[in-house]
Amino acid sequence: MDAPISQKLRERGLDIRFLQWLEGKEDRLPRLYAVHQLEGEELAAAIRAAAWLRQLCSQPNVVAPSSMETWESRYKLLEDFLCATLLWSMTGSTLCLKEDLEMLEHVLDTLLPKSSWRQYSIDILDLRKKSQPPRFPNYVGRPSGGKNQSEETDRIRAAIAYVTTVSKAPYADLAGFWNECLKTEKYQAASIKSRLRKGHYLNRTVGASERLLEHWKAIYDLDLRRVFPGPFPPSRELEELWRAKLEENGP
Repeated sequence: MDAPISQKLRERGLDIRFLQWLEGKEDRLPRLYAVHQLEGEELAAAIRAAAWLRQLCSQPNVVAPSSMETWESRYKLLEDFLCATLLWSMTGSTLCLKEDLEMLEHVLDTLLPKSSWRQYSIDILDLRKKSQPPRFPNYVGRPSGGKNQSEETDRIRAAIAYVTTVSKAPYADLAGFWNECLKTEKYQAASIKSRLRKGHYLNRTVGASERLLEHWKAIYDLDLRRVFPGPFPPSRELEELWRAKLEENGP
């Protein structure tokens, strides 16, 4: 009788818990590529709403059954995430410099005494005099053409890259392993291979798959610095991973 595929992969040196964790349709990370689908006004309104909700923590009868501390922590995290998102949105598109700088001057003039923002006014005037004001570098997202590659496809590419390190039949072994874990026949080698043949050719290179493997392995190891520029509300899968790692490593 053949040994389970999970045993074979474990004996070949793979971390099968990591490989199992890669499976799943639902997204787990913030969709950075989607930031630029939102207008600045939309993000600003969302930040105002999150800040208002956070302030409700002072009213225990309103936030019940959550405790005041839990409520405040929950919406502080959301507020921080949305503020970081607003800042991040500038890395993927050039500023509307004239309009934005004029708005900045208007806001400062409204809120501050003139002497308080004199240096900012000098800086803005200096930028206007320059023919090529500095701009934020463009965010490197998907290659041009086609639609964004889904997070699920990214994880499948990472999983194939991982199994390829120990297997001559990675598609069959990955399909067999995930089916074994799920106790279903959801995955077939041919369908996985067909899925990964689609999309922009730059996403289908060996190098791209290896980078995805490195990316997801770092996340699995709780190195979230490359995920988002700041804290973010965790998905169920990440919360479960954090709890498991905490129990595993102890206090």
